Amino acid sequence: MLAGFASLFRPPPLPADMGNVMIRLNGVTKGFHMGGVTKMVARDATIDLPKGKSIALLGRNGAGKSTLMSMLAGEIRPDQGEILINGSISWPVGFMGSFHPDLTGAQNMRFLARVYGVDTDELAAFVEDFAEMGEPTLTTAVMIASVRRDYLGEIMRGTPGDHILDPATLPAKTDELAGFVWLPRIIAKARAKLRGELDPNTMYSCGGDRAFLRRHDIAPADFLRAIWAAGEDDAKVIDYVRRNSKA
Repeated sequence: MLAGFASLFRPPPLPADMGNVMIRLNGVTKGFHMGGVTKMVARDATIDLPKGKSIALLGRNGAGKSTLMSMLAGEIRPDQGEILINGSISWPVGFMGSFHPDLTGAQNMRFLARVYGVDTDELAAFVEDFAEMGEPTLTTAVMIASVRRDYLGEIMRGTPGDHILDPATLPAKTDELAGFVWLPRIIAKARAKLRGELDPNTMYSCGGDRAFLRRHDIAPADFLRAIWAAGEDDAKVIDYVRRNSKA
């Protein structure tokens, strides 16, 4: 089912004259059959929307605004014609029809991350931060990804580890190291994060990780770099936390 759904997002090759065009509608027609009557939302609509412009979509109730947004997002297809996208379309999350009804919220989020080529764990962490009204910044997610990319290139020579960390083997949440509760757990997760060995259901910098890092005034990406510098030497990590901690 998901494979067919994802196929909606594979765009055709773009014409050469779309260099300055953001979205092109080519003869787009869409109608819905209700009670023996066909309601036309679009009929042979053809228009070029330029790049670098803010464009508003206005219309009365039932005019087809949400249907057009769903077609642009790739959720539904026009009956005739084509829609060409020169770039990336942000998912219209304000419209509930944008979510697949057979998936949970977390599954929808992970599916959309794969559609856009985004790391699913990092997006999940970002969404969890936002939902908890913490400090959601895309910069944090990008910085974490940057550290991991550097480690993968410089230390792993571009090849992720072949051992996936079993969540059941993680240190307990109450475990301590040099008096720091949670430190053993986040060390294990950070090392696995760097190596690309985290289980898909285990996320670095979520929940207790964030609480620990905030408590000791350490940024998630900085902690990853400290783990990188320390290697397998826990004493160096302890020293780093002590030097940075304000707790």
